[in-house]
Amino acid sequence: MANHRSSSFRSQHLCQRLFEALEKRLGPLAYEHGENKCSIQGSGSVFAWVSSHAVNYGSINVWFLGNAGDAKGFSGLTIYKRANPSAAGWGPYGGSFNIRDERQIAEAVKLLAAASYPKSLKESK
Repeated sequence: MANHRSSSFRSQHLCQRLFEALEKRLGPLAYEHGENKCSIQGSGSVFAWVSSHAVNYGSINVWFLGNAGDAKGFSGLTIYKRANPSAAGWGPYGGSFNIRDERQIAEAVKLLAAASYPKSLKESK
């Protein structure tokens, strides 16, 4: 896995498409390409981290605020629970999922808009 700039074109595209679709749904957002990960933030705290961009194939791994149980009922995505919830400040990001193709973007947006984004507004207060 790599950062945004050194990943495959397809991984970069999925990351960019996720941001664009979230911004269309939620309004203006901040999107940063960090050294190891990308962040997506509204008026609150960061509500989505794209922590892994594949180098050889097109996929991204997205961490969201809340616990993995918050994501139950969203089909089309396999949700992974954080194994070590106290890991170096990442505790609030209790679940993740992979996006492997554009068809999963819509479901990812639904999940992040319903389960993660509202928590980011509470976290920033």
